[in-house]
Amino acid sequence: MKGKFKERAGTSTAHRSRTGMMVRALLVVSVLLLYFSGLGQMPIYQRYYITSIPGFTWTGDYFATLRLHYIFAAVLIFAYVFHLVYHWGRDGFFVAGKKVDNYREARNEAGGKGQERFFTLLRLSQVLIHVNILLLIASGIVKVIKNLPAVDLPYALLVMSTALHNLATLLLLVSCAAYFLIRLLQRRNASPVWSDSGVSMK
Repeated sequence: MKGKFKERAGTSTAHRSRTGMMVRALLVVSVLLLYFSGLGQMPIYQRYYITSIPGFTWTGDYFATLRLHYIFAAVLIFAYVFHLVYHWGRDGFFVAGKKVDNYREARNEAGGKGQERFFTLLRLSQVLIHVNILLLIASGIVKVIKNLPAVDLPYALLVMSTALHNLATLLLLVSCAAYFLIRLLQRRNASPVWSDSGVSMK
């Protein structure tokens, strides 16, 4: 009986791992293509002759890059919502293979291994990533509504949404870079190793 339970638990863990990898891939690909297509809304690719590269002529077409931007914005929203509902709703924090139900307990257990500072910085960088993604989604929705026919939004709202969209775009890049830098420093200082569902020891 115990053997069957362990087998099912192992299968569930492997399934969560594969699902997590797929969601991370969707998030990374969508964010990268959103950056790429977002830059295409400006005349950057024509100015720096990217459009002269074989196969990249379309990058000078405003409406082509706009459609690509919309498509991968939808992919980002789907992957992000799925990530929140599936992973945060089911997994919680894991430290040393033990599930803990609150931040303080998880931080203290990680701190017991001399890693508390990394745990806190990683959580902070993740919070910044989530905040910036939410800002991008909210301001992006306003920009989409603005482009609908017969829709006239207040000028102040348009200016604010554009400013927030640009700021969140920059801060998302910075917070992602900070996250991976902290994770690299954490690995150089040994475990625990950060994962989608929290911290696990190796």
